[in-house]
Amino acid sequence: MCDTPVALVSLVTGKRQWFIARIGFPACETNLNSSVCAHDLSEPAPLVILELTLDPRTRSNPLVIGDPHIRFHAGAPLRTFSGETLGNLCVWTPSPAPRDYPPNRPSACGHWPGKSWPKWSFTVRSLSNVGCSTSARR
Repeated sequence: MCDTPVALVSLVTGKRQWFIARIGFPACETNLNSSVCAHDLSEPAPLVILELTLDPRTRSNPLVIGDPHIRFHAGAPLRTFSGETLGNLCVWTPSPAPRDYPPNRPSACGHWPGKSWPKWSFTVRSLSNVGCSTSARR
């Protein structure tokens, strides 16, 4: 997705985010305090950070200064039609985005970093009963 090695779909509950779908990242969940994706949750539109080591919100994040050394991030919150934030969709890479990003790749991320993002409707029965299984890993 977006020509990046990592794509994640997460749900947020309490102080953690857990990944209901993931490609390129082995962890099942992360603490929100150490999450780069947590910055997407309050944004009204997709958030694109071209170089995480230069952004004051992320430059001291453990996932930026240590493994997996994230450098580029694009993400958007997943919200219900009533506006409740459930989680996010994000992509990232261990290299910074090109200087001319996104004009040289206009279709790489579809509408990103556009102003509109579809609101998704979810039915969530119990977040506490969902875990990470080895069959869900890629």
